[in-house]
Amino acid sequence: MLIRLLGYEIYKKWKVSRNILGGFIVLQVLLLSITRVFFWNDALSKMVMGIGDNGQNGSFTLGLISLLYFGIATGLFFLPIIENIYRFEKDLSGKQAVLELMIPIISWKKILSKLIVMLLSTIVFQMTAALSIMAYVLVNSNFNKEIVDSTLYNARIIISSPGKSSIVALYAIYILALIYILVMFCIAFSKSITHKNRIAVPIGISMFIACIAVFIVAATQIVKFPIVEFDLFGIEESLSSLIFVLLFGGSLFLGSSFLMENRIEN
Repeated sequence: MLIRLLGYEIYKKWKVSRNILGGFIVLQVLLLSITRVFFWNDALSKMVMGIGDNGQNGSFTLGLISLLYFGIATGLFFLPIIENIYRFEKDLSGKQAVLELMIPIISWKKILSKLIVMLLSTIVFQMTAALSIMAYVLVNSNFNKEIVDSTLYNARIIISSPGKSSIVALYAIYILALIYILVMFCIAFSKSITHKNRIAVPIGISMFIACIAVFIVAATQIVKFPIVEFDLFGIEESLSSLIFVLLFGGSLFLGSSFLMENRIEN
């Protein structure tokens, strides 16, 4: 059932995301092409590389196009976070698809499937935004050798250390998941009290602040009693801190499932 629900969530997300991603790629290619064909010169290349006259020879139109390009990329970077939170809030307000309402599914499976799709969509959107910015820098720097060499060097470091790179990637994904599950818990908590947004929103925000405060206080105390300290890419970590982060995320997940099954859907 979890696999089927996950497939259903992916299908829903794809129906919404394909037009956004397609439109983003077409628009960014168009803006990049206009910049390269009509406005590119040595001054622009130096400006992209951070040297020269800081674009004083550039035109207002070029600056506007570049600003629009980076603005759209930044918007795409944060769009999935906002959209995912909005969709989850609507789901808890009883505005799911009819098929989802008719299927008797355990709450933790619903939350887990939504969380996985949230993470996948966020990674895809943010990687697309990052690649578009990289394309702008490479193309408008006229594929400057220093930038290309630096990009290839960083890529080789990642490839040459797959174990460490995988650990860092998994840790980053878990932190993103922790942020999502914290927001989901706060929304579930507020919806378990009332479905009126003018009351539920302040309650959710207050719970979010309270959870962050508890996390900071607890983490500060745990750091004082480290267990098995180690270095992770220059960052001092301890096994006790990692266990605490895992337990904190697990508690939020179980709390969200409990509230959704016992206080919201029943």
